[in-house]
Amino acid sequence: MEDLEQIFQELARIVHEQHDVVDSIEEQVERATEDVKRGNESLKKAVKSKAAKAPIYAGIIGGLAVGGPVGMAAGSAIAGITAGVGGLVAGIYTGKFFKRSATSD
Repeated sequence: MEDLEQIFQELARIVHEQHDVVDSIEEQVERATEDVKRGNESLKKAVKSKAAKAPIYAGIIGGLAVGGPVGMAAGSAIAGITAGVGGLVAGIYTGKFFKRSATSD
């Protein structure tokens, strides 16, 4: 019985000594959880910011890709400008589509 009592006392002492280590681990896990939450929020903001620029980029690319070749083929600045504006409008709407699909996740 004395040996058993001694084992239990030793076990209680070990558990008591490990209490600070366990508390430290628990605090670190809580901090890591908060860091992950903040990181997720930052990523969401970055995706929204990037998606907000999609219509602008698509409009510019659409205007240049359509306006330049059409103007050169037609040999007319007016045809090129008209095609560029059409490409700009088409690019903006395409960019808005990409924006909606990027922010829906």
